[in-house]
This record gives sequence, structure tokens and C-alpha cells, in this order.
Amino acid sequence: MDIANRLRDAAARIRRLPRASGVYVFLLIFLSALFVIGEVLTPGFTNPRHLAVILRQASFLGLVSVGQTFVIITGGIDLSVGPIVTAGNILTCELLGRYGHLTLPVVLLILALGFGIGIGNGLGIVYLRIPPLIMTMAVGAIVSGLTLLYCRGSSAGFATPPVQYLGSHIFFGVLPFNFLIWVGVIAFTIFLLQRTIFGRKVFAIGANERAAHASGVDVHRTKILVYGLSGFTAVLAGVLLAGYTQTGFVGIGETYTLASIATVVIGGTSIIGGQGGLIGSFIGALILTVIKSLLTVLRIPEPGKFIVEGVVILLLIMMYVRRKHRT
Repeated sequence: MDIANRLRDAAARIRRLPRASGVYVFLLIFLSALFVIGEVLTPGFTNPRHLAVILRQASFLGLVSVGQTFVIITGGIDLSVGPIVTAGNILTCELLGRYGHLTLPVVLLILALGFGIGIGNGLGIVYLRIPPLIMTMAVGAIVSGLTLLYCRGSSAGFATPPVQYLGSHIFFGVLPFNFLIWVGVIAFTIFLLQRTIFGRKVFAIGANERAAHASGVDVHRTKILVYGLSGFTAVLAGVLLAGYTQTGFVGIGETYTLASIATVVIGGTSIIGGQGGLIGSFIGALILTVIKSLLTVLRIPEPGKFIVEGVVILLLIMMYVRRKHRT
């Protein structure tokens, strides 16, 4: 009887949580269920070694999703993140293969390049009035073409030990270094989004761009910086991928474009803007990675993986829609 009362009290507390917190609770329950299913179907799925693999893979996607979250909250979308990830991966290995003694300057140059590409997206969207979908798709195509021209269709070079350390080192057998970097980026950007004037401007633009402009928000500057942030986090993921793979791979970032969008939406951010958060994107990246890992250990063929991932994403979004109609 006491247990039943406690369960009822817990359910009542969950119902009283704000909408965002309720989404996070649901996501955490869903993520826990995935781990339980994985352990039942394949014993050892939750051992520290495999958890480290999951955290490492989720970190790459999660970093890309950080910038994508900001973009989607403003009511935009960034389809150039995948090509930027690939460019970061290939350029890191190519340049470090030639200038390995200049690791820090090379990495900083590549990060600045990613930020600059994002700024270019924002400038085109704001001043040329090109829709985000078209602008970022075009920039992504240009980045892909220039990357292929630079590496002549096949990447060479290698990542130096410091970059390898960032991308592949694991602490205590379960905490990858790139996961800690992701957590640090998440902490900083949560503060940026929730505790600064810039963050309030981002939400205001997504909720009603005209009203934001009328109230004195510098819409153009904010949008440009948001796309710059998206380019930065995407290229950072590419640099860390180079440290993990230790050499460049053409097309390594292809899957991150749609996956980052799915991660953000699964995390509860509204695709039309004005509502969302980075905690949801954090959990969403873990969910997608666990699903992919589970399908891999179950030896599901590649077409089957795409089908299952798509079905899960659709089901989660449908549940959000039903929840929204009820509230």
C-alpha cells in the first residue's frame, strides 16, 4: 500500500512538472528502456566498455546538434552541417599531415573556417533573403565540392597525437575525452541560451521575428551568430572525428545532417521555432546512438536500420503532437 501511494505521488509530481521537464522525463525513461532491452537481447550491452563506445559516438552527433538546436529555435534549419563535418575531418588530417608541428594553429584555423562558413550561411539568409533550407543546402554542396577538390577525391594525412587524444582517449574506462568536451559545450551553451540576453533574443526570433524586431532585437546579427555557432560546432565534431579515425574519410559527415535535425526534434525543440532546449538535444543524441548501436549488435542489415530509426523518430514525434493537443 505504501509503495502504491509513493507511485501515485511520483506520478502527480511528474504531471505538475513544466512541459519541458515532462519531455525530459519521458526521454530519460525511453532511453533507460532502450538500455534494458539491449541488455536483455545482448548481454553485455551495458558493460563499461560498450557504454564508452556509445558515449563517444553520441558526442560527435551531439556536438553537431548543439548548433542545430540554436538554428531550429530561431525557426531556421542548417543542411550544411554534414559537409562541414566532413571538411573538418579531412582538413584536419590533411593539414596536420603536412604541418604536424603546428597542431594548435591548424586546429584553430579549421575551427575559424567552420565558424566563417556558418557566418556565410547567416549573411545569405539575412541580407540576400534566401530561405535557410536553400541557402544551407547550397553552401553544403559548395563545401562538399571544395573539399573533394582539395583532397582530390581521397583523403590522406593523419591526426597528430594531441588530436588523437581529444578524439579517442577514455578516462576510467568509460568516459571518452570527446564526451567531456561535449558536456562542456552543452553546459556553456545552456548558460548562453537560458541566462543571457543573446539567448532571449534567440527564443524571441523563433517565437515571432517581426515582434522581436519591433521590440528592438537585432534580428540580423543574432541570426548570423546562430548560424556561425552551428558551423563551429559542426567543424569541431569533424576535428574530433579526425582524432578518432586518425585519418580523413570522404563523406564521413553525410549522416549527421538529418540525424542532427532528428536529434533536436526528438529532444522536444519545435521545428517551427521559439521553443526547445539543449538538454533535450543531449538526451536525443544518446537515444539515436543507442538505437543505432542496438541494431548493429543485433546484426540488422543497413536498410533495416534506416527503417527502424525512421519509425522510432516518427513515433516519438507523433507522441509529442498528441501531448501538445492535450495541453
